[in-house]
Amino acid sequence: MIDLWTLGGLSWRELFQPTVKESWEDEVFGQAARLAFYHFVVLFAALFLAATILARLSGAGSDLLKTLESSLGNVLPARALEMVTAFLAEAGKGAARRTVWFAMLGALWAALNGTCALMSGVNSAYEVEARRIEG
Repeated sequence: MIDLWTLGGLSWRELFQPTVKESWEDEVFGQAARLAFYHFVVLFAALFLAATILARLSGAGSDLLKTLESSLGNVLPARALEMVTAFLAEAGKGAARRTVWFAMLGALWAALNGTCALMSGVNSAYEVEARRIEG
């Protein structure tokens, strides 16, 4: 069995140089930035959609919305939580309902682009040419 601390007999230089070269060629940091951007954008659209849908539901919807707010309170700082709860309260009002379609399209756009970025990154890392079956 190979001991991980001996790096399989490689020196640090022998391990580091090809890793840096491959990372540069595969644009690892650019791919990571694309993935982070699209998935970060889709979080806001999904939060807006969830708040809008939960506000329309009677009974259980308001309970779920309160649970969502309390869960976010465990993660977010106080000022950010105030902004998000104000946003969620506004999402249930009539003015926010007119923008649901815009939020749905934005979430779909970001999710699709995030998925395409993931596929592109994996194809690049494994050096696979993207092939699609044409019907």
